[in-house]
Amino acid sequence: MAKFTSEDIVLFTSNNHVRYNGGIRSDKNNFGARRGILIIPRGHGIYEVSIHVLNENYDNWGECVQMVPKQMRIEELAEYDNVVSMRGFGYDMFGTPFSDYGIKIHLGLNDVIEKIALYMYDRDVVIEYLAN
Repeated sequence: MAKFTSEDIVLFTSNNHVRYNGGIRSDKNNFGARRGILIIPRGHGIYEVSIHVLNENYDNWGECVQMVPKQMRIEELAEYDNVVSMRGFGYDMFGTPFSDYGIKIHLGLNDVIEKIALYMYDRDVVIEYLAN
């Protein structure tokens, strides 16, 4: 079980996710689609967030990247509902803004991550990765 702290590397694994297009939930079954979300603190409140396709043993974090690393920073710590919101900032080497992406980390008891939602603002898409 992954926990969120602002200073440690987070390795969150999921074998199920739900996709929303324009607020409408997809009826596709994504159970068994193993993904890993890697959050690396880079100092000064900056994080590097990437998503990886994982094998059945959840051990190939560097081999298949689904979302290349995006630099993000915390926008909001909503303690009343245990959500940490991050948003991308800056640009990649091609001039594409990282601000098109964001995540919300939903925490349960003892700061254990229950799900991480990826927001692709430019496409009006949300993908909720659920904890194993």
